Amino acid sequence: MEKLISFFNDIIPLSEKTLSLMGEHFTFDVLKKEDFFIKKGQFAKEIAFLETGIVRAFYVNSSGKEYNKQFFSSPSIIGSYASLISKQSNQVAQQALTDCKIWRAPFHKIEILSDGNYEIERLRRII
Repeated sequence: MEKLISFFNDIIPLSEKTLSLMGEHFTFDVLKKEDFFIKKGQFAKEIAFLETGIVRAFYVNSSGKEYNKQFFSSPSIIGSYASLISKQSNQVAQQALTDCKIWRAPFHKIEILSDGNYEIERLRRII
């Protein structure tokens, strides 16, 4: 959790109260190499902090050819923001290229926290 806190504080200094609130909603997890954080067609419900490892975002064309859109290396935020905001199904899969340590959080919890906390709202906008 220290790397997550440091990542957030490098973007915008957060009070202990805000860090405590956010800490209640992030849980540690591991993505093994080739595991998906989110697949095409799923509805995004989470975001995650990539503590270690590399994740690729990619799409597949109608002929079945894969195209990498983006690579996320730690430290970074991963998740399908477009799907989270639009409430539409995800179009760009995110898959671990290495074993990854992540901290996941339900996006709706972060949205709720944002409503009453200027620091979290500002952090969301910057990210």
